[in-house]
Amino acid sequence: SFFFETAWIYKQQRTAYLLYMPLKISLQATILYFNLFFLIPRFYNVKTKRKLYWLLVVILFIVVGFLNNILELSLWRKFNTADPTNMLRYILINLQLPLRYLIFSAILKKTVDFYWQQEHIKKVEVEKVKAEMDVLKAQVNPHFLLNTMNNLYALSMENPAKTSESILMLADILKYMLRDGSQEKVPLKKEIELLSNYIELEKLRRANGSICFELNGDIDFLSVPPLLLIPFVENAFKYGYSTVSKNAFVEIKICCEQSNLHMTVENNNPPSDDVLAVESHGIGLANVQKRLALLYPQKHVLITEKRDTSFYISLHLYTHEI
Repeated sequence: SFFFETAWIYKQQRTAYLLYMPLKISLQATILYFNLFFLIPRFYNVKTKRKLYWLLVVILFIVVGFLNNILELSLWRKFNTADPTNMLRYILINLQLPLRYLIFSAILKKTVDFYWQQEHIKKVEVEKVKAEMDVLKAQVNPHFLLNTMNNLYALSMENPAKTSESILMLADILKYMLRDGSQEKVPLKKEIELLSNYIELEKLRRANGSICFELNGDIDFLSVPPLLLIPFVENAFKYGYSTVSKNAFVEIKICCEQSNLHMTVENNNPPSDDVLAVESHGIGLANVQKRLALLYPQKHVLITEKRDTSFYISLHLYTHEI
């Protein structure tokens, strides 16, 4: 707009225009950038120096205003034989340029600072969530590994012939934890393989219970955070299936539809006299509930329900990028 407003000078005299434009733009750039990158950061943003800032701003305003008036008056005299009839009014009009750019630079600085502050807050929040996720994930691995080793030890005592087979399954589990456990997400297929190996270990350990694992839908194109689903299965075996000698059961169903995942786990309740199992049955899911809250805020539904003879868990993940 400034170039269009001054086009008449170019039409009148090109030499005057080529002198006027660089000087005018230099005055504009001086007051804007000097205030934006020097005065505001070094003086206004330091509370103890704000009085000095306003003093320097006034000085800058007077100096640039004076130079702008000289420039405009020189241009006026170039094309007019007499000075402006109201010199005071003419000077005040020309003072609006430094005032306008002072205000504009201050608004620009505040806007940019606000934007970067919001970006910094977002970055801090993301780093905080990542740190919390790392802590929760670190808690999952040893907890899961300890339970698996306990199962393996019990199996070696009860059925030594099947120990070698269970060791191979445990090796596959450890490979998954070491290779993929640190990843942000893994293919759902790998997580299913982990569940299968864990369930097979439980079957080797105890064959007189009822274990059902059902998988429906296409899992090839879906992914989940590693070790997200195993706590539900581990909880069912540790605090349900392993606590009774008769009528023990675990039913696990996973259904994938489009980009949504639905998982249900149901197992027998522990005996009422098994205080540790009764009290820990729901508490064992606290870790995974925190992970879900961080990973899928408002994109998941987790239902835990203690029924007359069973404990039921239902997990829905509603997202287009599981």
